[in-house]
Amino acid sequence: EIGHTSTPYGIRVGGMGLVVEELPGEMLRCYTHSKPLKILVCSPCFRFYDQKKFQLLETIAEPRFGLSFDVFSHHFEQEQGIEHLYFWNESILGDFGERDPSQSIYPADDWKAIRTYARISAAIAAYLMKHGCNAIHLHDYHLGLIPFYINWEAMGKPSIVLTIHNGSYQG
Repeated sequence: EIGHTSTPYGIRVGGMGLVVEELPGEMLRCYTHSKPLKILVCSPCFRFYDQKKFQLLETIAEPRFGLSFDVFSHHFEQEQGIEHLYFWNESILGDFGERDPSQSIYPADDWKAIRTYARISAAIAAYLMKHGCNAIHLHDYHLGLIPFYINWEAMGKPSIVLTIHNGSYQG
C-alpha cells in the first residue's frame, strides 16, 4: 500500500503516498448521506508485501492480456468502511522494481513500468466490472488507464477523477 507507513505494508513515495493514506478516511468523514459508503483502495501487490497477512478473496481473469490476478484484501484497524485490495500476478509483479520498498513502484525501465501498470489497470477494471462501483479516483499514471478497460455500457457511468500529483516527476 502506498501510504500506511506505520504498518508492515506501507511505503510513502512523495505526495501521492500522503494522499492515498489520508484521502479515503477524509472521504468517509465528509460523507453525509444515509446510504452506507464503502471505499475500496486498489493497488498492485508489490513483491515485498507479505501476502500471508492478507486474505485471498478471489482470482480474477483479465481478458485483454490473458492474465489472472489474485485479489487480496486487508482492513486496517483504524479504517472502518475502507477495504484495501491488492492485485498480484507472479509473472507481472514477481520481478517488478527493486526489493527495497522505497524504489519498488518506479522501475528503471519506463516501458516496463507502463506495460506492468497497463496490465494491473486492466485487472482492476475487470474486478470493478464484476463487482461494480459508483466512482473511481485514479492517482497518476500508475492506474490511470483503468477507464480505458471498462465497458461503459455494461457498467453504467461511474464518476471518474484523475489526480496528477507531479507531472514533471512521473511524466
